[in-house]
Amino acid sequence: LIVPPDSMDEYRSHADDVKQGRRVDAEGIRRRQDGSRFPAAVTYVPFSLPSRETAVYAIFRDMTERRRAEEAQWASEGRWRAVFDNSAVGITVTDMHGNYIDTNRAYREMVGYSEEELRTLTYMDLTWEDDRPANAALSADIWNGTLPKFQMEKRYRRKDGRSIWVRISVSKSPGAGTTAPIGICMVEDITERKQAEARLLDYEKVVEGSPEMIAVVDRDYRYVIANQAFLNYRGLHADQVIGHAVPE
Repeated sequence: LIVPPDSMDEYRSHADDVKQGRRVDAEGIRRRQDGSRFPAAVTYVPFSLPSRETAVYAIFRDMTERRRAEEAQWASEGRWRAVFDNSAVGITVTDMHGNYIDTNRAYREMVGYSEEELRTLTYMDLTWEDDRPANAALSADIWNGTLPKFQMEKRYRRKDGRSIWVRISVSKSPGAGTTAPIGICMVEDITERKQAEARLLDYEKVVEGSPEMIAVVDRDYRYVIANQAFLNYRGLHADQVIGHAVPE
């Protein structure tokens, strides 16, 4: 009455197990009176009647809602995984000890390590020694609950030995039940920006030491640099010039 034709082989296999006195716990498809199908969890338990004949009682549980919930969860996880793997920004998931649980493609390309290699390391292993104390202090504040999130700029040492600058944004996801809390970190490579800042700083040092009057403006004609010779000639202080427009 309730077993659809395409599930008969499975049903006969379960029936054979019951005939041998074995309990069966399985999932399958069953059919309602109106012909509609539904997923069901089925338990078959053999027992002896007073006449010594073997009978079986069956317990059916409609799994429709559970299957829908599972499919929704799978779809949600699939969307998250797609965003995680294809993000242009590096993303890491770590435990409270800094061990890598998961990393996305952008992060692995950034540091030059494979997923398997990173699972044997911590983020401190990649962090420059000089930057570790500040990173450790902020991380401790995250895990003990005194800080909800933090950002910092630090240096990584790639697998090939080359150093890069990164900006990290770190937060904690609380655990639930038996699930332990995890740390989530967004990582952006800012090496080019840092190199540009260093070049600008070197340029400013050269400009400041020049006896010639030198000023630099941006595309909006606002002063970004004015050396002391220029300020002295104008009789102005740096805060009266830097950030102000030329017409002022």
